[in-house]
Amino acid sequence: MADSEEWTVAAARARNRGRKTGAMTVGEVSGLTGISARTIRLWSREGLVSPPRAPNGYRAYTETEVEELRLVARARHVGLSVDECRGLLGWWRRAMPTGRHSARRWLAEAESACDGLRGLGRER
Repeated sequence: MADSEEWTVAAARARNRGRKTGAMTVGEVSGLTGISARTIRLWSREGLVSPPRAPNGYRAYTETEVEELRLVARARHVGLSVDECRGLLGWWRRAMPTGRHSARRWLAEAESACDGLRGLGRER
């Protein structure tokens, strides 16, 4: 996680100190990740992430869901379908931390390769 992301997670935690849980609202997660609240809700309805509901009925996102949402966003960016993301998340949830590190590295390399290919199309 980048330093700026750690700072942002810390800021979200600080805002949550008055609450009974450390969970975040969809708006806070959106601000933290750059993923629109609408997309986060859609991915939740599609079962990609399953945040528990707070007593008020709102989704209560934890750092786990934030990490999974970031993974889905990167996977979608490199062209994976929603179903492929669902499979990736299944593997992600079962993976040991070293496996997760490998997945992060693989996604970063795939993302870079896709960006490079997009750049070739613009050069013409």
